[in-house]
Amino acid sequence: MAKSRSFCGGPHWPINTLWRSTPSLNANGNVGALNERMILTGLVESEDGASHDYDTIIWRTQTNSVPSLTVTVGFADLDTADAGPPARDDGTIDQTGTAVDPASSTTITTTLGAARTLVHGATICVVWKNTAWASGYWRLAYLTAESSGGVHRPVLTSFIGAAYARITNAVPMVTLYDSVAGKYATLKGCIPALSAAPTTVSINTGTAITRAGFGFTVAAPQWGLEGWIFVGTTNGGSFTVDLYENTTQVGTMSVLQDTWASDGGVLPLYFCFPDVAFTSGKTYYVVIVPTTATNVSLYTLACSAAGLWKPMASLSDGGTMGYATYQAGAWDALTQTSVPLAQVAMTAVDSGGGAGVGAGRTVPRGIAY
Repeated sequence: MAKSRSFCGGPHWPINTLWRSTPSLNANGNVGALNERMILTGLVESEDGASHDYDTIIWRTQTNSVPSLTVTVGFADLDTADAGPPARDDGTIDQTGTAVDPASSTTITTTLGAARTLVHGATICVVWKNTAWASGYWRLAYLTAESSGGVHRPVLTSFIGAAYARITNAVPMVTLYDSVAGKYATLKGCIPALSAAPTTVSINTGTAITRAGFGFTVAAPQWGLEGWIFVGTTNGGSFTVDLYENTTQVGTMSVLQDTWASDGGVLPLYFCFPDVAFTSGKTYYVVIVPTTATNVSLYTLACSAAGLWKPMASLSDGGTMGYATYQAGAWDALTQTSVPLAQVAMTAVDSGGGAGVGAGRTVPRGIAY
């Protein structure tokens, strides 16, 4: 039986990304002296569950201060002998590339001198270390998380001023790439390296875009739908959350202005619809549809290429996903380099007869996301 990894319409967002404010990029710590470094420890999450030879690391800076320095970037083993926590590397960067005088708020692609073979689930450290320094500093960007407690994996650690410290409010961003096989990975609990800060998209009944949200296709039969979408409301805004199969509406949920959690709230909104049989060859949309002239906002995150999202979405076998918009009476093509802050989950899988034919095995809600 063929193995499919297209089990979910949307990214598996890290557990500490349930924000309660507008999502933004941040940084903690100025890496501005010789041998200071940032260390990201986590588990490799490849797009296809296989082992790959990663020869490229993609990452992003935040606001820097005119750095005159060289950052050595690469893979290192986890230090299991030191008296942590927090987690840290063993002090030797095994496969390296360099970034000289990295610019502010820039996504950087670092090619390594040699590839590192890593299996799906392997523990690894990605390290950024100042190996030459004259002046200035640089900062490693991450997505600001709601939880200040963080998680045990991944761990983002700074070594600044001769002291190790854990960065607690971060959803780290990193992408690993096997340029020979054309396969992407990240570390479990991280997101891919974004190409820009998150974007706020505000729509109402008078804007050109009248529906906006998440669109996807599947490569294997499955059933859904449930999930959440991050929504910001302006005082007085009402809207619906609608599910479409191509141009046919197959589900709707109304959210009136006086039933929202708070006026002007920026919060995740959970939704669920009666099971729909998702089949290949069709595009499905979960969208916000304003019903008043008052703005409703959603939030999109963008990467430089659609493939960077694959490790978070298990789409290596042919499924697609992206930011969806509807205007002038038609759906626009999916923007596959960008996704809204939303998650769509299956509720059942094919039992053998094909979606809409077989009876479907229920998926426990505990693993639906």
